[in-house]
Amino acid sequence: MDDPSSHSMLEEPPAKPLLVAGPCSAESRLQVLETAEALKALGVTHYRAALWKPRTRPGLFEGVGREGLAWLQEVKALTGLRVGTEVCLPEQVDEARSAQLDFVWLGARTVSNPFMVEAIAEHLEGASQTVLIKNPISPDAPLWMGAIERVKSRGVAEVVAILRGCTPVYTKRMRNSPHWEMIEELRALYESRYGQAEYLPILLDPSHIAGRTDLLEAVCRTGMLYPIDGFMIESHRHPDQARTDASQQIT
Repeated sequence: MDDPSSHSMLEEPPAKPLLVAGPCSAESRLQVLETAEALKALGVTHYRAALWKPRTRPGLFEGVGREGLAWLQEVKALTGLRVGTEVCLPEQVDEARSAQLDFVWLGARTVSNPFMVEAIAEHLEGASQTVLIKNPISPDAPLWMGAIERVKSRGVAEVVAILRGCTPVYTKRMRNSPHWEMIEELRALYESRYGQAEYLPILLDPSHIAGRTDLLEAVCRTGMLYPIDGFMIESHRHPDQARTDASQQIT
């Protein structure tokens, strides 16, 4: 059962950027709680931690799974932060909703598969949670928009888009190519579909674009030249010890 309280992140352009932050993956109860407390002190309002990790190759750390739901519930109770995680399968949606998380997000690989998006959307029917949708791994704004339409058609409370960049073809200076033009392309597609009266919040995920902490600030500054509403940034209490994406997480 969903929490009947409001989960809205952004119903209109905010006065200052929304900050969603937290570790790439939840690794332990202590790591999750300590990171949340530190971020709360910095003014972060939304806490992210992936419990299920879709990895490129088998045998790598794939997350703690449902065990971490209790950790996120504890974060919410102790700090008041709104909490969320990535969902990759329909059954993970059910578990996140039962745990009354405030938001969930669909990753780039999931969004690249319309069949999986549709399966997940079915389990989001009438959800009060905010659903964040990252762009697909290819620079395909219509595919991104299609995922948004599939989720919105299920009557979820709120949908937010996240630009996290696309798999680069020629250069790997950054982990992913930003494809800034997709912001305006997506807004135009959304306005054409839903009209000017309905606003689509868009966040920037500079962690996955940069892939390196030394490039993170430059990506954020460039992103602020575009019509974005905030950031999702990966943060860890000890980034050098992180089990996933250590190179792109900040303290």
